[in-house]
Amino acid sequence: MAITPLPTPPSRSEPLDFSAKADAFIAALPTFITEANAQAAALELNSTTSNSTTSIAIGAGSKSLTVDLAKSYQLGMSVKIARTSSPSNWMHGDVISYNSGSGALVVNVTLVSGSGTYTDWTVTFSAPASAPLATAAEVLAGTEAGKVISPLTLAPVKVPTGAIMAWPNGTVPSGYLECNGASLDRTTYADLFAVLSDDYGNVDGTHFNLPDLRGRFLRGWAHGQATDPDRASRTDRGDGITGDYVGTKQAYAFKSHSHVQNTPDGPGGTFTLQGSGAAGNRSDVSTQATGDSETRPININVMWIIKY
Repeated sequence: MAITPLPTPPSRSEPLDFSAKADAFIAALPTFITEANAQAAALELNSTTSNSTTSIAIGAGSKSLTVDLAKSYQLGMSVKIARTSSPSNWMHGDVISYNSGSGALVVNVTLVSGSGTYTDWTVTFSAPASAPLATAAEVLAGTEAGKVISPLTLAPVKVPTGAIMAWPNGTVPSGYLECNGASLDRTTYADLFAVLSDDYGNVDGTHFNLPDLRGRFLRGWAHGQATDPDRASRTDRGDGITGDYVGTKQAYAFKSHSHVQNTPDGPGGTFTLQGSGAAGNRSDVSTQATGDSETRPININVMWIIKY
């Protein structure tokens, strides 16, 4: 129900019309009060609260249910549809339509809490609500559609500073740097320096170097295991550290081996192909060079990037 506007109030700047306007203004007040009180009553709890036994599954989107008759739900009004016996299961949205004669209510749900299909609902007028916060466990699970994430709950799933990953094109994404051995200012990249320190070298006391991974395969740190039999001979990573440590390097190599070949002039005879040089009366045999300029597996280029 609309409230009838009050007439223009009297003004001392218009003394000739003051009395007439004052009389009209005062005469309109009773109607205004009646209509205002009626409007307020329409917003009282008993006018915008109802119950429903419609079977509804909690979820976003259009929800249709039958509620009490003669309520004051209006188009665009925000309402909360909560399970009567378990209010932590609820839906929140705006009224699309309401028929006060049949009780047919349609709500566009945009926020939800909980899950399941229920038949005991309490529908109440509600101010536009902010979405509930997701817990850290819910962030990791990735199953909640109607909750928001705070910086605190996002912390467990953010990419940690110093993380290295492969990138599929040549454009470095925001928040990352190419692992190209560049020298960086310790103050500008303080968080990254706290992780890398001078492990990969520096040009002076105010800078530090990124690892240079261009053209390199990455290998898991043996950490004392025999899976890297030559770990003790790994070379300087940039700060003088060698051996079995993260960041140390290895050059090209292939495993020591020999080749056995049948002799051309004796049935079943064999001889071992050696490298170069001679020992005693032994004759060395060389095979013809073949292959490429390095020993490598099948591969594809990526750009190694690091989070700063």
